[in-house]
Amino acid sequence: MDKLQIERVRDRLQAFDFKRLFIEELGWSHARGAKPVWDLGPDESGLQSALIEGWAVAAQEQAHASPDAVGVAGEIRRWQEARQAQIAAGRLRIRVGHQDALLFPLSRLPDAIDEGRSHPSDPSPAYPTAWRG
Repeated sequence: MDKLQIERVRDRLQAFDFKRLFIEELGWSHARGAKPVWDLGPDESGLQSALIEGWAVAAQEQAHASPDAVGVAGEIRRWQEARQAQIAAGRLRIRVGHQDALLFPLSRLPDAIDEGRSHPSDPSPAYPTAWRG
């Protein structure tokens, strides 16, 4: 692998472009698979509520960086209250597209598997001998 380009790594991190960061910059394996969609209807109100709460907390954590932090925090609170009211009334459907990724560092994984370790830095075998071939 070529020398790590710190500027490109920083750009990928700032853009939340983790797929390209891990695959192109760090040389990990390519992720494959379809993009699943979570489709949460009124019958999944508990999960909807937890998801809305989590998003609101994450947004509030970022709001402090805004020049109008108090105003932004109020908007987030109002958004959360409106979504929770829709959940309570059985009128909210949430669709979230996402992609799961399982990436391995190509340069280190084969050694870890050959030696039966769960991680390249783990000194103890993680797999029964039969799994190792």
